[in-house]
Amino acid sequence: MIHHANLVTAYIGTGVTAPLVHQYLLDQGFQASLEDEFQNSLNAGWVSPGSRDKIKVLVFEEELNNAIHALKDFFSGQ
Repeated sequence: MIHHANLVTAYIGTGVTAPLVHQYLLDQGFQASLEDEFQNSLNAGWVSPGSRDKIKVLVFEEELNNAIHALKDFFSGQ
């Protein structure tokens, strides 16, 4: 997992789709990280409403536009 203040959300999905998107971005050369909001809220001692099975795929802010273009290709089957 990468830790950096300039990470932004490129995708939000389930425990099934988010890891697939994450791996695709890694395969395309992006540095990407997964953030599980449900697990993070449990670790903090509370549960965030609506966070169950909601996982974010994070990329560096400066790579966001390129990551979004790559994801458009991914979801269109190109």
